[in-house]
Amino acid sequence: MKDPYYAAQTSFAMPTHTNYTPELIHYAEWALKKMYKPGYRYMKCGVMLTDLVQEGNHPGDLFAVSDDKRQSKLMTAMDQINAAMGTRTLFYAGTGVNRPWVGASSSKSPAYSTDWNSLITVLAK
Repeated sequence: MKDPYYAAQTSFAMPTHTNYTPELIHYAEWALKKMYKPGYRYMKCGVMLTDLVQEGNHPGDLFAVSDDKRQSKLMTAMDQINAAMGTRTLFYAGTGVNRPWVGASSSKSPAYSTDWNSLITVLAK
């Protein structure tokens, strides 16, 4: 039996120009919620960005409340960490990446939760 088929699309104008990833994720999630219908199996979706302009070549917004310098520092820090430590070392949870995280238990005592004498003691100088 075939699952029901549903194809939707939406388009909207962003309120301001941005290259700030959390804001782009926010609007992509908003569009997805607008199109979503329960009862269908979804296999993939896409986001198309149009009317792109080079950074610094867009009109300013007199009423904008974003902290562009802080946002730029965050994006630069994430890019530098990912360049040094490997692609996708840092990522936004909203991107849907699912990693099977496993705690490192190689140095854990067999009685780690029941033997008070096995606890490490740290003394301050």
